[in-house]
Amino acid sequence: MAIITGTSGNNVLNGTLNNDVIDALNGDDNLNGGDGNDILIGGLGKDILTGGAGADIFRYNSALEGGDIINDLNASQGDKIQVSASGFGGELQVGQLQASQFRLGSAFTNTNQRFRFDINSSILFFDRDGSGSQFGSVEIARINGVNGPLTTEVIA
Repeated sequence: MAIITGTSGNNVLNGTLNNDVIDALNGDDNLNGGDGNDILIGGLGKDILTGGAGADIFRYNSALEGGDIINDLNASQGDKIQVSASGFGGELQVGQLQASQFRLGSAFTNTNQRFRFDINSSILFFDRDGSGSQFGSVEIARINGVNGPLTTEVIA
């Protein structure tokens, strides 16, 4: 597995034909996983993430890393979004995101929801308290070409 690391500036990082971990660090970056089952980490900045072929993971370590564009989240290939429970907060538990914590629609409707995908804008949002008033929604990514249901996994 190749590990490809960017800099604090704006990077263009391309994966190999194999499985890669591409970590852009900071800046407004363009990441392309290519072939293989890749992990793409845009980091801070407004990034463009393209997984390519294979079961790819688009990893977010903090809600501050949002504002990205994901070009090819393909559920049939096994692509998924992965978020850090410790980095996001909001009482997220390690494992598959609970159905009660996800909303498909234009607004959060209860305080249990943490992620919302707006099908009109294709934007995935996070809010630490859902429809509560203590925290506001943060744009995680605009997802172009969604193919199938979003799979979101929570890691430590």
